[in-house]
Amino acid sequence: MRRTLLLAWAMVLSVSAFGQEPDPDRHKNSTALLLEGQRAQDGKTPNLPLAIVKYRKAAEKAKGEKNDAVAAEALGRLALSNERLEPENIADAAAAWAEIVSAFPETKPWGDRAREKVACKGVDVWLNQLHVALDA
Repeated sequence: MRRTLLLAWAMVLSVSAFGQEPDPDRHKNSTALLLEGQRAQDGKTPNLPLAIVKYRKAAEKAKGEKNDAVAAEALGRLALSNERLEPENIADAAAAWAEIVSAFPETKPWGDRAREKVACKGVDVWLNQLHVALDA
C-alpha cells in the first residue's frame, strides 16, 4: 500500500513537471538573442514588449559569457525600447542606462550615450515627444 501511494505521488509530480514549458531561449547565445530583439524592435510592426524580453535575456547571457560589447548594446537597446513604449517606461530605461554607466562605461558607443542619458534623467524623452506633438 505504501509503495503504491509513493508511486502514485511520483507520477503526479512527474506529470506536473512535464506540463511546464521550458524557456525556448535557454540554448541561444547572447548575440542570437540580441538579433532577435532587434528584429522584434525594427520590424514592420514593432513588438517592443518582445524586444524588451529578448534584450533583457541577451544582457544576462552576455554577462555570463563575459561579452561586454553585447551586454552594453543589449542594455542600451533595452533602454531605448522602454523609452519608445506607450506609455513610456522611463524608470526601467534609466535603470538600464545606469547599469551601462556602472558596469560597461568604456564600451563604445553605449558608454558615452548612457552617460548623456543618465544626466538627462528622462527629460529628453518627454522633450522629443513634445517636439513630435508640435510638428503634427
